[in-house]
Amino acid sequence: GDNMAARRSLASVAESIGRLAVVVVGFFVVAGLFGVNLNGLIAGLGITGLALALAARDSVANVFGAISIIVDQPFHVGDWIIVDGVEGEVITIGLRTTMLRTGADTMVTIPNSNITNSPVENFSQRRFRRIRPSFEFEGDSDGSSLREFCESVYEQVLADPRATKSDDSWVRVTESLPSKITVSSNFYCLSSAKTQREFTEDILLMARAGGIESGLKFHEPRRRTQM
Repeated sequence: GDNMAARRSLASVAESIGRLAVVVVGFFVVAGLFGVNLNGLIAGLGITGLALALAARDSVANVFGAISIIVDQPFHVGDWIIVDGVEGEVITIGLRTTMLRTGADTMVTIPNSNITNSPVENFSQRRFRRIRPSFEFEGDSDGSSLREFCESVYEQVLADPRATKSDDSWVRVTESLPSKITVSSNFYCLSSAKTQREFTEDILLMARAGGIESGLKFHEPRRRTQM
């Protein structure tokens, strides 16, 4: 799991560092072959060093960004994240940039310095997902029937092995208007989108059957009769 992802992320950065090292070493080897006076070149760099340092400031920030991503591990290769307004799966963590593949299957390249300076929301680190269906009944519904409905839905959902965090789960009347009464609920399931979708559907169907069984009528918005 986590260990494997961390290794993949590290490999991703190591590869970028390797490429950079090859270019730098290659430059000096080629310069040596062509008899360029390296001493003169290095002395000359003192003057242009400042200009280069200023030009390379962003690149340096990005390299430090890559290092801090590896050290802090806000995400790994393969995680689904939102950062800097972009949502997607982390494909590679390079020295300068991190690449995400979005839900629309496009690739977005984000400079590492942007990532270290903005909040990262990591969906792959979720331990559970929330399910919050609500139900509307007619305004003249009987109070004891509503209570019976709330209790039966609560018990049925928590009896399901997919449900988690029972202490934070509830089903309650949350709004009472002359025309309708709203029952809201709050449940949690294990962190899988598929489980969340399937469990939500099951809860809705279960509640529908429970409402009918308790003799409750689901609220129907009436059209205003035109004058």
